Amino acid sequence: MFEPDVVLPEQFFNKLRARVAGQGEKRLMTAVLEDAVHCIQAYINKTGRREGRLYEEALEWVDSDDDFWSFAFVNVCHALDLNPGYIRDGVHEWIENRKAQRSA
Repeated sequence: MFEPDVVLPEQFFNKLRARVAGQGEKRLMTAVLEDAVHCIQAYINKTGRREGRLYEEALEWVDSDDDFWSFAFVNVCHALDLNPGYIRDGVHEWIENRKAQRSA
């Protein structure tokens, strides 16, 4: 009854894509954010050098508070009217849940 609604990445990004349709820069920012989430989800358990690097780089990007360049995580979130802390917390919660499932 009191469990939070679960939104699948596909549902989230489909709505976001629809909201920014026709806005080239925002569509690109959406694609960058989606790719980072995909890399984190797809490569969390990979042991290969390339996959591990993609996972680490995507997670580092999400965790960064750097706002110097246009495609920094916080700037992408603000441009898309998303709360960077909320997105970051959701990514980390997903990671923790995945690790807990794996160890169980």
